[in-house]
Amino acid sequence: MRKLKIVITKILKQVYPDVFYESAHDDAPYPYLVYAFGSGFNNRHNEIIPLDVDIWDLNESSQEIDEIMTELKRLDGKCYTDEDMQFSLYYDRTLDTSPEDRNHKRMTVTFELRYHERRV
Repeated sequence: MRKLKIVITKILKQVYPDVFYESAHDDAPYPYLVYAFGSGFNNRHNEIIPLDVDIWDLNESSQEIDEIMTELKRLDGKCYTDEDMQFSLYYDRTLDTSPEDRNHKRMTVTFELRYHERRV
């Protein structure tokens, strides 16, 4: 799972440079991305894992979030393969998950991650 996190981080950094796993640093500059894996299941050969990517911003306008969200959606169908694993990302949905604090904005883009560990 560690290598998967490293690869996912690299892919997300192609969309936006500030990416964190599970939580951002207190002093992280806005906007930034935070991703986490949900509870998945196994369908014999693949693990199907929800991948939630939160876009956080502290701005009056949602323009930057919208632009990042558009770029994230372009990851739909993204495939990755190396000697240890292979996976595909499929866009699932977008949710407005903004907190009650009106200053912060947050959108969540969810992907279905179809992961397969390669065995030699």
